[in-house]
Amino acid sequence: MADFEKLYEELSQIVGEEHVKRNELLSKHTTFRIGGPAKLFVTPSDIYELEAVLFCVRGNGDREKAVRYFVMGNGSNLLAGDAGFDGVIISTHRKGQKGRPGGLSGLEDYGVYSEEEIFDLWRRFLGQAELSLPEEVRGKRFVLSGSGILLSALANGIAEAGLAGFEFA
Repeated sequence: MADFEKLYEELSQIVGEEHVKRNELLSKHTTFRIGGPAKLFVTPSDIYELEAVLFCVRGNGDREKAVRYFVMGNGSNLLAGDAGFDGVIISTHRKGQKGRPGGLSGLEDYGVYSEEEIFDLWRRFLGQAELSLPEEVRGKRFVLSGSGILLSALANGIAEAGLAGFEFA
């Protein structure tokens, strides 16, 4: 059986105590407003905290100590059971946090990139200098966003960048 009190302490060290909640009702975080309590509810602020949280819930490298977890965004169209979740919910959407245009580390950041810029990012993240640029992406621009960004904020940022093809009702 998992030691959720110890896990709470470890997660609090990573994201700050104010961003780890015990027995948080999932109904507060879903658009359908349903769902029972999660043992722990964590909201990391950037990809580095997310990576550390995932390492922690996966047992810090020890599979025997891993706990059940579920990663969610803003809770749109998510059905959560009234019995709750006997594990850790990791939300990539932190209420009140605004994305930054051109940012890459925040879960609510976004950016508009040329094909060369996006390919350079892929090379850096994958660590492969041998990747080549496919013909079908040459001359195009790309949007890269964090998983916690609100679609309305992303749509506004894309429109401000002068791009079309991403409409949001």
